[in-house]
Amino acid sequence: MECNRHDNRLKIYFDDKPDPDTRTELKSSGFRWSPSAGAWQRQLNDNAIYAADGLKCIRPTTGERPTEIQRKAWAAAREEKPSIRAQLAAAKEQAKQQPKKQPEKSKGKEMEV
Repeated sequence: MECNRHDNRLKIYFDDKPDPDTRTELKSSGFRWSPSAGAWQRQLNDNAIYAADGLKCIRPTTGERPTEIQRKAWAAAREEKPSIRAQLAAAKEQAKQQPKKQPEKSKGKEMEV
């Protein structure tokens, strides 16, 4: 299973073609086969993560549910990268600390015709 934010897709990969029951389960959960991606996929949103929770065919060997794995990934991402508000506040503070430059007045030369 892969969360591809660039393509905005939740993708599920299999080594071989899944059996008919698994394919029916994937289709009923909103996943569609994408030949170009070589994976079963659907739009990446909260509902996709919750739909993946119910799929028996992708349950990790650890027993964790996809939503638990996703929560851990989101928490790790928040620790690595500050929020937009924090980034804006830091940029604003940095701008206050830098000395202001006076705009240069240019001496206008008249163009000769």
